[in-house]
Amino acid sequence: MTREQPIKDTLCGTKAVRRRDCPKLLQARQRMGEVDVWGDSDWIFGAALHPLKIVELPVHYVARTAGETKVNRRLRNAATMLRMSLHGLRVLKTSPRP
Repeated sequence: MTREQPIKDTLCGTKAVRRRDCPKLLQARQRMGEVDVWGDSDWIFGAALHPLKIVELPVHYVARTAGETKVNRRLRNAATMLRMSLHGLRVLKTSPRP
């Protein structure tokens, strides 16, 4: 992933990776530590550490027809996302590029 690859929906929840790239992402997860509570940052920062190409596919959301949202505690979740992002940026800045 290069800086020219903007990501619009980082928490979409649907990710795919080539089998051959899985070890690279697992290696990146070890560098990231245990800060990623949702599992999305590991993939994104792992792709950046091993410059893997990211392709976004559009997801079309529709209004909820049943149940309740799982997204609660928005302020706390936003603080967690900020902490994960800052940690990931530090890891990217200090890690040697392959």
